[in-house]
Order: sequence, then structure tokens, then C-alpha cells
Amino acid sequence: MTQYVVDIFRGNPGPLDSRQLEAQNDAEAVAEAEALFTTVAAEDPSIRRYRLRNPGRGSDRIFHEGPRPAGRP
Repeated sequence: MTQYVVDIFRGNPGPLDSRQLEAQNDAEAVAEAEALFTTVAAEDPSIRRYRLRNPGRGSDRIFHEGPRPAGRP
């Protein structure tokens, strides 16, 4: 099973939180990351965005970034 990491951001300085997800493919990982982001952002309005990456040997491949929710700067 491929492992994915979702990073959750308040702003630009760096991730506030990083969590590993286990998904069988990219589509499943995106769906899980979106659900996690929606839950966390509902609890903390300062959460701005997330990115999903697939850690590879020696580097991280970022393959999806969640947009800032509508109505937020």
C-alpha cells in the first residue's frame, strides 16, 4: 500500500501538522486528504490550505494542493 502525507497549513511559514495516510491510489489519497482538511478547517478557521505528497526515497513528490476555501483571503 502506498503511503501519503498530508500537510496542513495556516499560512506560509511551514506545515502546522503533517499526517500519514494510507491509500491504495492517488484518487483515494486526495479524497482522504480533502475530508481531513475539511474537518480540521471547520475546527480552526485559521487553517488555509493543505498539500498532499508522496514521500519518495530522498525527496517528497507533491502531487496535489488543496485550494484555499472560498471566502478566505
